[in-house]
Amino acid sequence: MRFRFFRPNNLSRQLLRVIFSIYLAVTLLVTGVQFFAEYVKTKESILNELEQLARTVSAPVSTSLWQYNEKQVEALSSGLLEMPIVEGIDIVNQHAETILSKKSYDILSTPLSIFSASYDLVWFKNEKETKLGSLTLYSSSSIVFDRILFNFILIFIASVINISILFFSFVWAFDKFLSVPLTELISQVDDIRMDRKTGRRISLPVVENNELKQLQDHMNMMFSDIENHQKKLLED
Repeated sequence: MRFRFFRPNNLSRQLLRVIFSIYLAVTLLVTGVQFFAEYVKTKESILNELEQLARTVSAPVSTSLWQYNEKQVEALSSGLLEMPIVEGIDIVNQHAETILSKKSYDILSTPLSIFSASYDLVWFKNEKETKLGSLTLYSSSSIVFDRILFNFILIFIASVINISILFFSFVWAFDKFLSVPLTELISQVDDIRMDRKTGRRISLPVVENNELKQLQDHMNMMFSDIENHQKKLLED
């Protein structure tokens, strides 16, 4: 049987539309904040991993540059690009001139957001430090989204389930405690109006002393006053 809530021009539906719209807006806002917080947290984690990776490989890259071992530099860069979090590599000399630059994407498929971690390449000889250049590793928003996709899906599913449960709970509650008593009230008023017999009163299936119960009592008092007034007119 269809809920009375879904009938046109229903007061319950109008009330629920306002309440549920507010709840939905708040839920979407909270879910959006959760998504953003998860994205920022994961991005920071990946950035820390990039920094640690750059620090780890800086020594062999520096050695290869000092020895002018281009094949070794090429091999190291290719290995770095195989890392799940690395989207690109730049190696520049001390004059900021590019020695090597590799990207795992092309211009047409550039990620939405790119971030990087850099580390200086130095060579120590006789306790003297010589700066050879710098190593920069790049990652992107695509890597972040890939890592948090499962959490995003769980958050989204949980939000949909919560909204659905709350919606149908509201529909049931408004139908039971508002729509049904109001429909019964209208029906009994129509019966009393059409029935010529006196003494009939409204009796709603309401136990609590709420507004509907008070409305019932006041309408019964009004019917009593009308009957008393009619009796006085007949006696006169």
